[in-house]
Amino acid sequence: MEKTIDVMGIGNALMDLLVEVDDNTLLDFDLNKGEMHLVDHPTAEKLLATLLEKNLKLEIVPGGSVANTLKGIALFGGHVVLCGKVGNDQHGEMYVQEMEKIGVRSNVNGHSAITGHALTFITPDSQRTFSVHLGAAVHLEKEDILETDIAKSKILHLEGYQLEGQTQETILHAIDLAKKHGTLVSLDLADPGVIRRNKEFLSTLVHSHIDIVFMNETEAQEFTGLQEKAALSALPENLTIAVVKLGAAGSLIRYQGKIIEAPAMAATPVDTTGAGDSFAAGLLHGYTKGWPMEKSARLGALLAARVIEQTGVRIHDLSSEKLVAEVEAQMLEPVSLASSSLVKIGIIGGSGIDSPDILENKTTINVETKWGKPSSAISCGTISGVKVAIIARHGIGHTMNPSNVPYRANIAALKQVGCTHIIGATAVGSLREEYKPGDIVISDQFIDRTTKREQSFYDGNYEKGVCHITVAEPMCESLRQTLISTAQRLSLPFHTRGTCVVIEGPRFSTKAESHLFRSWNAEIIGMTMVPEVCLAREMEIPYANISMVTDYDVWREGEEVSTEKVIETMKANAAKLKLLLKEVVPMIKYDANNPIRYALKGALF
Repeated sequence: MEKTIDVMGIGNALMDLLVEVDDNTLLDFDLNKGEMHLVDHPTAEKLLATLLEKNLKLEIVPGGSVANTLKGIALFGGHVVLCGKVGNDQHGEMYVQEMEKIGVRSNVNGHSAITGHALTFITPDSQRTFSVHLGAAVHLEKEDILETDIAKSKILHLEGYQLEGQTQETILHAIDLAKKHGTLVSLDLADPGVIRRNKEFLSTLVHSHIDIVFMNETEAQEFTGLQEKAALSALPENLTIAVVKLGAAGSLIRYQGKIIEAPAMAATPVDTTGAGDSFAAGLLHGYTKGWPMEKSARLGALLAARVIEQTGVRIHDLSSEKLVAEVEAQMLEPVSLASSSLVKIGIIGGSGIDSPDILENKTTINVETKWGKPSSAISCGTISGVKVAIIARHGIGHTMNPSNVPYRANIAALKQVGCTHIIGATAVGSLREEYKPGDIVISDQFIDRTTKREQSFYDGNYEKGVCHITVAEPMCESLRQTLISTAQRLSLPFHTRGTCVVIEGPRFSTKAESHLFRSWNAEIIGMTMVPEVCLAREMEIPYANISMVTDYDVWREGEEVSTEKVIETMKANAAKLKLLLKEVVPMIKYDANNPIRYALKGALF
């Protein structure tokens, strides 16, 4: 039979009910932030009633994982069919009508249960918290699936959510029909919880019946026990395409015996709902049209980037012609990993670069994390085409002392906006004659003398378990070497290494302390490197430090540390630091095999 349908999808037909709330309002709904909660009918009604009581604005968009993917394929002119189940109600009627409007043919039958919905709470940090009531979706039966549609389809696309519970038998029936008619079976594993509960079953299924698989890095680790490239390599050889999505770091694709590192595309996220579904849309569309895999992946990444810049998975305002043209242009000028959007550099600016005037295309975003707000709004932009995000460590205008800096929120915020590397810039005093004021130190070690700071994300309140992270070599050596070679090329006064004693502050040292620190063979003394570097390691982000010497500490006879002297030297240092950052950022490469990206393996108990 002729394959006239590009992709047929079977999935939970859910109305996405989108509402923007602050963290305090979210508490009133008794939902764990950032998690998906499956709820029964009475609980769903109670939550909706609370929404009405609070008079919160609700946006309604037809959704569901598979449906979101089909919407994207339809945008590019692909022929798609959705099979699902809705209620015989207003939402069910609206669902079918809206999907048909955007080019998705619906084989969606009605049921006496209400149409399922995903109530999505979007907080200012762009995190999503879901309350999902599946409703009629769970009543999908074998009789709802048209064998002729599967026979005419090039690809049958499925979601992991339906591979447990009462829809499992229906989906297995559909897979058997696909195999009967030579239709490729694509599966988005969708959720680590689904994998955890059905690991043996899913492993057997993927090994024997699946041709294309999508998973994010958390799902990949749950499925294989490994991360990124290692996880991809461990997936069964029978797969035609295997994808591990890395969020803002792009994706890894195994295809025709090789691993392709596909970059993400620059975006200012508003709501990350459907990012993975949209990526799958672009990739599957390109594949059905015979495009090279690199081009297909870029289309998926670009669609995902545009979708997350708005609330809900909306495609009607997007131009398929412009998106394809942008990808075509990229393919004519391949983006190197040194300067591609696979890299995003976080810079935590210490004293002296509070004002991030080194950025092009600057925008400012406010982010909130589980650990509160960072020291400042995040200044986003580019340096030589590379995405950069800057936080003023002490707040704009230096309003926070070292003890009060929200170190956890700063690192979490940079992770949240997709930073792949972090450079911390700090002001330090010198403990050695040869480390002169105005010099740059590419630090390699620290001695921690802080006493009042939260040292770990894993404190029992937000992240479960105990983390004993390895920091024998606290800095990312490849990032350090890039800084060293750049400083050398610029003929800046710098030192290739330095051990920093990190004190609590905000006071400066006594002479006795200063002589003690010198006896420890340390070269410099500062107040902010710790716990910043350790928290970056817990987030598995490569980190390096640029220390700017502002003064000789009080060990040197005739030297007194004063705020006035420090500020005067900092102003001179700021120009050198900005020059170094402008030159080094384009040189930083993304390395998926960097061991820091697997730092939590074996560290959690």
